[in-house]
Amino acid sequence: PSEVIGTGSVPYKSTCATADLASVAAIAVRVYKPFDAKFAAQALEASRRAWAWTEKNPNVTFRNPTGISTGGYGDGDCSDERLWAAAELSRTTGEAVFNDFFLQNYGQFLHTLDSPPAESWSQVAPMGLWTYALAHEKREDAKAIDAIRQRTLAAAHAVVERTRASPYRISMKTKDYVWGSNGAAAGYGMYLLIANVFSPDLSFTDAAR
Repeated sequence: PSEVIGTGSVPYKSTCATADLASVAAIAVRVYKPFDAKFAAQALEASRRAWAWTEKNPNVTFRNPTGISTGGYGDGDCSDERLWAAAELSRTTGEAVFNDFFLQNYGQFLHTLDSPPAESWSQVAPMGLWTYALAHEKREDAKAIDAIRQRTLAAAHAVVERTRASPYRISMKTKDYVWGSNGAAAGYGMYLLIANVFSPDLSFTDAAR
């Protein structure tokens, strides 16, 4: 039998996971709308409801309840998940409330772009920053977009130099060789390709490959 393992106490689900649902469902709206309008509408409703729940419960964190010893992936701060959700909902709906939330909070997360590969299961702020900067919507704030672009490009150039200096043409640092290090390797590639969207540069795509 399958069992759902929650937080172990009321309200049982975490803000981090709920905001992640809001983000992914908002993306699903954009992806599925041309092909399955009914599912897209369901995804939008789910995203809105998840966001509303996080507003009432802004930082319910998760750790395994007593007696559970499986991998927990606990996260003590859900503010980055909420930033990502706001960015995705802003891009999907165009509603000011999500744009305003993003602009009020993005500044405290710009530093996460300085250390590629940046995004991970416990730090999703870069995905929120990038989705905002890549949306190409008139309502977006030019100052925010420029800050996101410049931080990303500066870090990407540093990755290129490190990759060129490696005998194996690898972007990774010693600390990246951990369990799941292939994820870190792929993360560098993703980072470089996003930088290439901001400012096309063959050195980015070459290092990504």
